[in-house]
Amino acid sequence: MAEAISTPKSYLTMYYRKMTPHTYDDTLLIHFFHESLTGAALIWYLGLRREHIPTWRSLTKGFLNQYEYNMDMTPDRSQLQNMAKGEKETFKEYARRWRELAAHIQPPLFDKEMVTMFINTFHPPFYKKMVRNVLSNFVNLLLIGERVEEGIKKGRIGLEATTPHTNESYDNKEEEGTNLTVTSNPQLLAP
Repeated sequence: MAEAISTPKSYLTMYYRKMTPHTYDDTLLIHFFHESLTGAALIWYLGLRREHIPTWRSLTKGFLNQYEYNMDMTPDRSQLQNMAKGEKETFKEYARRWRELAAHIQPPLFDKEMVTMFINTFHPPFYKKMVRNVLSNFVNLLLIGERVEEGIKKGRIGLEATTPHTNESYDNKEEEGTNLTVTSNPQLLAP
């Protein structure tokens, strides 16, 4: 399974839990481990010499050493904040891709943090329509996003400039020398 390679610690934990009645028997744990592997992980396992894996502990240590680079590549909040919906990607596809990545974030995101972070990955018109619903939960946000997407397709919601930055300048004519500049960058807003 690709899961074995991408999340080796979790994979070992799940295998060990599955084998709970047999955790006292290293030989059995080692013997059946290969049946849960596919692809590169299976090839790695089949390439091991028996004398290099005398115990379950030595097998797990070798497995973790082999795939530890994937543990270092786990996604973080910054990567999640920098995601964007692809042009050809539907809202639902993007939400699924975003949520799958969010599931790997440690420590896990609180629902409110997840909603805010997800909304901040969008550009107009999605951002403008969804930012009003920050108090929604993630599931409700998906329904709102699908409605916005449908409204765009049917021409009920107009597409706006899709630049990530909006700069508007307001000059105060009453007080000389006073300028107010409002800069909005939804991707940089803190949750």
